[in-house]
Amino acid sequence: MFSNNVKCDIYIGQGAGKKLLNDIENARKTIKIVSPYLSPSFTKSLIEKKKEGIDVQLITMDEIKINRNHKGLVYNLINQNREIIEEAVIKRTKFKKRYRFLLLFLIIASSIMGYLTYQAPQEKYLIAIPILFVVFILYLVQRSYYRNTRIYNYWYSQYFPFKVFLSPEKGYGKGKFIHSKIFIIDDEIAYLGSLNFTYNGSKGNHETRIRTTDKSALNDLLIEFESLYESSSPQIDIQQWGRSIYREPIN
Repeated sequence: MFSNNVKCDIYIGQGAGKKLLNDIENARKTIKIVSPYLSPSFTKSLIEKKKEGIDVQLITMDEIKINRNHKGLVYNLINQNREIIEEAVIKRTKFKKRYRFLLLFLIIASSIMGYLTYQAPQEKYLIAIPILFVVFILYLVQRSYYRNTRIYNYWYSQYFPFKVFLSPEKGYGKGKFIHSKIFIIDDEIAYLGSLNFTYNGSKGNHETRIRTTDKSALNDLLIEFESLYESSSPQIDIQQWGRSIYREPIN
């Protein structure tokens, strides 16, 4: 897109995101953000805005995935959902009853055999050893089935609508690295510049930013945002991403 003769104000220096964060906090209807880098606390604030009824949309890049320190950020983007497999619960309960019964049998039978051997040592009692061994193996098998029966299925959902595009090298040469920083609040205020939606970008770094309420420019930016959001560029699969981050206990 190209726009000229746009009325705006310009800020250069530290704290370039102060006014931006204030406008986001005061959003009444919508928040649209394009930022390749994010801070966990900032994504968490978007969840809070979503809970307040604000329509939130986010476009970012997969750079947030490669930094282990950003796992908290991912937890703020995707929610783990779990469902119980009822048939598996019933089957697992049966395994539990069986291995407990076998354990009780082993304890009682071993005690009786030990007592009889002590009272009247005879080789005929040794015939019970293979039987106890077989029961012990059955006990181990049933206990293993119990412990390894999956009773939970997992799937992942977004706390709010977002797209995480793959960088070209991870998308097999397709797509593009989106390095733009665009912030649109209530479709009435827009910010452009160098600052990412991060703590350092908003408060610590020396950044540039432009703020505009120009209607013509906003219309162009909204079109550009929707074009990016609906892009067919390769994206991270949310289900696969969730499985790589969250633990998934089977029971």
